[in-house]
Amino acid sequence: MNAPKALRDKILANEVVMMMADKTKDSPIIDDTLAAYEQGGIPYALIIPAEGKGPAIQMPTVMLPGHILEGIDIATSD
Repeated sequence: MNAPKALRDKILANEVVMMMADKTKDSPIIDDTLAAYEQGGIPYALIIPAEGKGPAIQMPTVMLPGHILEGIDIATSD
């Protein structure tokens, strides 16, 4: 992972699982997820709190490390 140390540390400390969806082929699951969040296409990023502890945090299309750090903080707050 080529990310600032603070971001790497936050991801590891919070056991964040990073996933990327591939739309090179049709994918009803991806289409359904985009529709559920009223999004028309990709790229699109979400931070989804573990164990349904809150709503998904929609991320900006262009993300900087600070955006991700803030999203993780929101997702992991009680």
